[in-house]
Amino acid sequence: MDFAWLSEIFNGLLSIIPRPVIVRATQGGVAWRMGYNVRELKPGWRWIWPAITDHEVILTSKQVSAIESQALCTQDKRSVACSAVVVFSITDIIKAIGERHGELEALIESATASAVMEVVTQHSLDDILSEITTGIEEDLTQNVRKRLRSLGVYVHRCFMSEFAPCRLFKILGQKPFQAIEES
Repeated sequence: MDFAWLSEIFNGLLSIIPRPVIVRATQGGVAWRMGYNVRELKPGWRWIWPAITDHEVILTSKQVSAIESQALCTQDKRSVACSAVVVFSITDIIKAIGERHGELEALIESATASAVMEVVTQHSLDDILSEITTGIEEDLTQNVRKRLRSLGVYVHRCFMSEFAPCRLFKILGQKPFQAIEES
């Protein structure tokens, strides 16, 4: 005998009963009641009615995200490869995930990557190499901080984890690799 119908009835009844959600001290959460009424879930025990409430809990304490390597061109037309690391924490959980934003991690990565591109293209290779741990890091941190403020994210530090002059190659037609000439 197939008792799948009994399992469906039991699960339906469970969706009516409120469930506890534990939000740890290093986390924050958002609950959407009826799909649009947003409220913050602070650390502690919270009761959620699964039939009418959807919720998400994420880490709000200090986090680190590594940004993939990019091939860029400096102000003096030199090709470089660089990657970055951003250290951040979430200060406003409603802005971070409660409002109509997309995936937070992807937004942080794209904002950081575009800030790296902006900072690198505004400086010459010699300037970057001489000030990579001082002025360039401060410019990068301020630029990323400004971009992520509207998302409820505070950037503690952003720095280049890898930086090197490089030569770019591109596959063109039948030839396997052809160098792009630097001027």
